[in-house]
Amino acid sequence: MATEHYYDAICSLYVQYVERRYGKATVVFDGYENGPSTKDGTHQRRTGTHGPTVNVDGAMLAKLKKEDFLSNKENKQKFINLLSGKLELSGSTTLHAEGDADLLIVQTAIQSAQSVATVLIGDDTDLLVLLCYHADVTANGLFFKPEPKQ
Repeated sequence: MATEHYYDAICSLYVQYVERRYGKATVVFDGYENGPSTKDGTHQRRTGTHGPTVNVDGAMLAKLKKEDFLSNKENKQKFINLLSGKLELSGSTTLHAEGDADLLIVQTAIQSAQSVATVLIGDDTDLLVLLCYHADVTANGLFFKPEPKQ
């Protein structure tokens, strides 16, 4: 039987991971609130299902399987909102894109590099392409680093 966790405990694991690996980071999230997106078809093909909508509260027990929970856009957005609050309480900064976050991630990294050397952590090739196109070569160092695989 799988171990059950409360949403607060799950958020705590994410916060600890971010603090341990990156300190006070800026975390940029995709958005799932604004109707259909260009990625809906891809997400539906990956999951093949649409899980039930869950009332996400930190004190609630997470009962759905991860795949079923994440197959519902409302669940994702509610969890992102909860996690974002926990990250901010720990000293990190969070930003929320209206949809796909790739451009906001790159814009945030470029803005940061105006004042300090910056490392963008991500695995998406689109991030690298956007970074190459938009980067300011006169700014401080701006580096792209993939997230280490576990």
